[in-house]
Amino acid sequence: MKILSLFLSLTFYYCTVGAQTMQMEKVGRTYQLPCIVNGLKLKFILDTGADKVSISSTEAAFMLKNGYLTENDMSSTEYYRLANGNISEGTKVILRTIQIGDLMITNVEAAVVHSIDAPLLLGQSALERFGKVTIDYAKNILILGEEVAKRKSAAQISKEHIGEGQWKESNLDLKSALAEYRLAVKADSSNLDAKTSLARVLSKLEKYEEALEVYNSAVVLNPMNSNFYIDRAKIKELINDSEGALNDYDIAIRLNPQNGTAYNNKGALNYNLGNYDAALEEYTIAKILNPKSRSVFNNLGVLKTTLSDYAGALNDFNIAIGLDPQGTDIFINRGRTKVKLKDYDGAIQDFTSAIQIDSTNLQAYQARAFARLDRWDFNGAFLDFDAAIKLDPTNSTMYLYRGYSNLTDIHMRISDYTFAINLNPMYSDAFRLRGEAKKDMGDYHGAIEDFSSSLSIDQANSWTCFSRANVKLLLNDQTGALSDFNTALELDPKRAQYLQARGDLHLKLGNETNAINDFSDAIDNNFISMNNSTNAKLMYYDENYVIFHKLAKATHNVYGYSEASKIYTEIIEIYPERAQAYAERGSISFQVGDYEGAISDYTAALELEPQYFSLLFVDRGLAKHKIGNFKEALIDFYLASEYNTLSYGYDNLYYNAPYLYFFIGESKYMLKDYKGAIADYTAAIRVVEDDGKLYFSRAQAKEMLKDNRGACKDWKMAKELGYELTNNFINERCR
Repeated sequence: MKILSLFLSLTFYYCTVGAQTMQMEKVGRTYQLPCIVNGLKLKFILDTGADKVSISSTEAAFMLKNGYLTENDMSSTEYYRLANGNISEGTKVILRTIQIGDLMITNVEAAVVHSIDAPLLLGQSALERFGKVTIDYAKNILILGEEVAKRKSAAQISKEHIGEGQWKESNLDLKSALAEYRLAVKADSSNLDAKTSLARVLSKLEKYEEALEVYNSAVVLNPMNSNFYIDRAKIKELINDSEGALNDYDIAIRLNPQNGTAYNNKGALNYNLGNYDAALEEYTIAKILNPKSRSVFNNLGVLKTTLSDYAGALNDFNIAIGLDPQGTDIFINRGRTKVKLKDYDGAIQDFTSAIQIDSTNLQAYQARAFARLDRWDFNGAFLDFDAAIKLDPTNSTMYLYRGYSNLTDIHMRISDYTFAINLNPMYSDAFRLRGEAKKDMGDYHGAIEDFSSSLSIDQANSWTCFSRANVKLLLNDQTGALSDFNTALELDPKRAQYLQARGDLHLKLGNETNAINDFSDAIDNNFISMNNSTNAKLMYYDENYVIFHKLAKATHNVYGYSEASKIYTEIIEIYPERAQAYAERGSISFQVGDYEGAISDYTAALELEPQYFSLLFVDRGLAKHKIGNFKEALIDFYLASEYNTLSYGYDNLYYNAPYLYFFIGESKYMLKDYKGAIADYTAAIRVVEDDGKLYFSRAQAKEMLKDNRGACKDWKMAKELGYELTNNFINERCR
């Protein structure tokens, strides 16, 4: 008689109280055994080489339809090995009861094979639960179990400790679980379940080196188990042994080329190492092997975001969410991709979904806060940073950004920056931002102290140097400010804002040539930063115009009108819609006697912005007067009066109403409307009685009307007011 006895030690407990003999039916080269599964009578093929009990999708559908199985009994997709060594895909299911003869076991792991004609196999997930299994092939007899030993075996003691450890681990009592698993290994050093449980908890407790030793011993006991290499690779990743981890993943793949988890994990490691092409290849294989793995699609989405394939990333995240609608990490990752696309509303919606799933998810609050900052929702960002602080009150970054997003309470802002500094005394940004807040409060000395503290931590921060320079200017420390501007530009020599600020200081110090150089460099660097394209000049124009204007003024002072005019011509070429540029160039043309050019530029400015630049009617009228176009000049002076230039609040009397009367009078005089001219001169004199030129001009008009007495009276008044041109007229005509 040929008898095969299987002593199975990897069971959780013995459930038989005595041996049970069952008659098997030989069918071809297989042996069939009657069983009752969840109350349904079935015949199974005895398969001691199969990992688990397996049923076909046909039986599973029948059992679901007739109440022998429920949806709650079904679980995830998994891969398992058959007796012939093949790997099959199935759906994990829990069979509530399996009865063979008088023996019954409960809660047995099984697999529903994704095939309608797959055989029903009675594998190890059931057989090992019966303890000793003896097969008499000559008599077709199966003997399950034996009389319970009076003394527990080492294997049974180990299993009991494993059970205790699992219960404690599930209740997050990791230290107690660790003690139980240690006892399980001590009781039975060959128990792989005990070893893997011990290594898992050691890893959770960050005892990585010891966990690695345990996995090493597990691999020695069973060098053909690919999952052991995967688990060991994870530990090697945690101790920064990337090469060792990659090697373990390769071994796992060689042992089981269908192991999608190995490909997925290896892809994640290559992603972290910056090997994006390798990661993409491995994720793609993992996707084929595990097409319903949310982890694979999530990882693919993260990788594609890094590669700027945002459409592909969103597609993968959508698939991942479909597989796991409760995956907060997927929503967060998809939201971050939307931020890259500047779809801030969509990103915020994803971060909000993550928070709705898990209201304690710190990353979700942080990500939503930054997205709200991106769309200038400072109040919403403040609330999210506040929520993040409640979840993690030791996070200095959250205090810094809560302060930064607080636009209403500067004292609370400073308090948050101080909290951040107390948590992280080397937080240079916290010192810098607190310095900015103190500057806003007028505490300039306190601001300089904080900027200096920030620079002592991060000496290469050019912006902090720039900020400290501006505060020194407020304290009238021009020498100290110039030194800080110089340092900022040594650190960032192409920063236009720094060049402009130093140019302004050079102007104050009378170093106009240095100012011209700084303003020119600032403009050039703004253009270069956008590849010197026309679009770049338009984008930077609002900033550049201010610099251009300062450059033109300084150039005028040093090199004269002609060079300044060239600068305004360049401005107009860059941005022909800027009215002020025409006005400034027109003023220069007027000063050098190019009245036609002045009229052209004043006209262009007025066509662009007639209301804002209404004073140019006066200037254009004067230019027309200079070239003898008195009628047109008179029209411009009237237009200036209609726009009521006084409403613009100019202090220069040249543009005030009395002098408009004077200019109108001058034009009328040249048009020989002497009475009209006298009326306008008189109107001007009523307001400005002490300007000799007004009396002189009225005298000239009176003379033309043969009113010599009136003319002499005005000439004399002009002389009394110091207008020297009247002397000859009085001597010749007022005898």
